[in-house]
Amino acid sequence: MDGVLCETCTENNPALRKCVQCRQMLCQNCSDIHQKMRISSNHNLESLSQQDVRFQRANKVQFCLKHPKESLVFLCRQCNLPLCLHCKLSTHEGHVTEGLKDAADPIREHLSKLIQKCKSYLPYLTKRITIITAADKENEVQEQQVVHRIKDQIEAIKQELDKVFDNLKVQLQHEQGKKDRERDMLRTNIAQFASDVFSVENWLDQSFHWDLIKDGNSIQTRVQTMLDNSPTSIFKKTSVEFQVGQINRDLLKKMVGFLNVTETGVHEISVTRLLTLNVGTDMLVRCLCVTKEKKIMLSKLWHKGVFVYDQESNLQDEMVRHSQDIDSITVDDDGNAFISIRHEKKVIKIDRTKQLSVLPLGLYPRGLAILADGSLAICAVQTATYRTYQKNHCNMIMICNNDGTRKGDILTINNMPLAYPHRIALNGLNDNIVIGDRLLGSFFILGRYGNYISTTKLTSYPKLTYSVITDIACDKFGHIFVADGNVHDIHMFDSKGAFLYTVVGRDILCDQVCSIASDGNTLWVGSVGMVHRYRYLKCFEN
Repeated sequence: MDGVLCETCTENNPALRKCVQCRQMLCQNCSDIHQKMRISSNHNLESLSQQDVRFQRANKVQFCLKHPKESLVFLCRQCNLPLCLHCKLSTHEGHVTEGLKDAADPIREHLSKLIQKCKSYLPYLTKRITIITAADKENEVQEQQVVHRIKDQIEAIKQELDKVFDNLKVQLQHEQGKKDRERDMLRTNIAQFASDVFSVENWLDQSFHWDLIKDGNSIQTRVQTMLDNSPTSIFKKTSVEFQVGQINRDLLKKMVGFLNVTETGVHEISVTRLLTLNVGTDMLVRCLCVTKEKKIMLSKLWHKGVFVYDQESNLQDEMVRHSQDIDSITVDDDGNAFISIRHEKKVIKIDRTKQLSVLPLGLYPRGLAILADGSLAICAVQTATYRTYQKNHCNMIMICNNDGTRKGDILTINNMPLAYPHRIALNGLNDNIVIGDRLLGSFFILGRYGNYISTTKLTSYPKLTYSVITDIACDKFGHIFVADGNVHDIHMFDSKGAFLYTVVGRDILCDQVCSIASDGNTLWVGSVGMVHRYRYLKCFEN
């Protein structure tokens, strides 16, 4: 790679790095600028020495075992074996073959993307260790205060309380030991996660084409398992309190008091409102979607059309102005917008050039989501509202290509029929599908291929006894957010559906919650005439 010049500046500086996303050669100065620009701040820059090693490894010739002078250049799809030209024309004549490199390149590319996804979580996980360490110090201070209060109480009731005091210390030590074990386990898991990521990356750098074809599926499964089991769940803080009792020899233990040990995730959750957009109406923001350019697409109750705002509350565009009852909006990676118009029983697609096409359904479309493979998932139901649902109705999740052609349907989950599925979201961590059912008061988690994973019924949690699902969103860390239309809260769950925390409630928002969306690590909330943006993870405060 000697002699390569920077492709950005005009000073003919030697190129030292290459941007993986832009595929541009950059000098040191342009590399620094590239990473400071907002549009390219998250791009990956590789040194040209890394590029050179990968190029040499990927293009190194392998020779046939049967014909040592012949290089392996083909893959027999029928036999799943690498072939030289002689093998192709003899023992594998008539078999379906393709170029070995052509077969290996998609596997290499997909593995590279998975590795980059894994590596993108490492800074977040490292920051979590810092947060947990700070919480441990806070716990130590609190525990010392508890110990002093216990000692004071013990002194008041003299020698009779010595054994009780010892028991309380044992309890404290047990809780501290449990926290130490949890912290050590988390550190071990994160270290193992990082080690596994770099191990797979090293294997990928040193693998031959045939290695990728032979072992690619198992390595992909291993990396996907690493993602599914990545240590991103909320670490629970232990709070220890001491309740003072009345001195009475007959009720010695009760007089000393009891330790209350509670676990919460609040030390990692810190909710801050970043901005508020005024969308010019006193009507509810019925649904919203955040684009890659951080523009907000939304519809308003009883208003026609879809409105596009920037982050200064400026109206940028209006679409489908003659349509009312817009229930959901989603945008794919190519910038195509999909809009469900419930009472017209259709989904409208608008591409980047504003060309409009109609996907007629024959059913009422509710929630929309773009799945990992680019398919459009539609909550398709037989009645406009859940109130008119009947048990003989066949409501479903309809899976379509983005041109509207139907790929398949999801009619049952875990062998049980869907009642009234009305919201759907893609989990950014593991590509799982999250489906909210308005009638069942539950959300279901399916794998990226539709396999059942879990069911979460909101009312099974004491804090969520009266909860109603009105919207669902997911962030890139696997957290699932549910907008609760009954008490106007937003609840946070982990990637497996376990309740973690009420992130936004009436005490914070002070008005009605109707719709939610995530841009990866912040939450957008539609309410009455406004859209609010919240940061909720403490590790992103600085």
